[in-house]
Amino acid sequence: MKTIITGLCLIALAATTTIAAAPVQALVNDEEANWGFFIRPELKITPIKNQTTELAGGILGTSVGRALYLGVGGYTLVNSVSTDSGAMKLKAFDIWYAGAHADYTLFSTELFHGSLSGFAGGGQVNNSAATTGSDSANLFIAEPDINLEFNLTSTLELGAGIGYRFVNGSDLDKLTNADLSSWVGTVFLRWTEG
Repeated sequence: MKTIITGLCLIALAATTTIAAAPVQALVNDEEANWGFFIRPELKITPIKNQTTELAGGILGTSVGRALYLGVGGYTLVNSVSTDSGAMKLKAFDIWYAGAHADYTLFSTELFHGSLSGFAGGGQVNNSAATTGSDSANLFIAEPDINLEFNLTSTLELGAGIGYRFVNGSDLDKLTNADLSSWVGTVFLRWTEG
């Protein structure tokens, strides 16, 4: 019986050693991963009620190995929008939202490279020209996008992307979720330290 128990212990020890020696696959290579800080100012071009608008904002957070970026950010409307023959007017800062950002960059050491990113958060839209009911609404925003980036220096990237903004929560008289949900074009700089 002692021989069987000793044999089983030796097999378990050998299996543990073999499993421990196997390389661990991870999203980010730990040997090259260094934690750093990043900041990403950006400008978004998007239609609202079929009129081109601009949203400005940015993201700041932490990066892992120039591959994984996690942060928080926010955006606001920077121009005025008149629609419905002037019956509805949105002024600068009448739309804003903030939330969490995640980005996974592929081939970040190459001159040109790409990334997949997403943003989810909440905000508010105000419409002082609403004819009935409330003149503001709380929003949920989700924005997945795909980006092409160019390394200007070892720590500064210029990027452009395209995505889609999904909006839920607008129950205003003349401004629905469909009016706020649309394609989004983005231009940004990303400075990474670390």
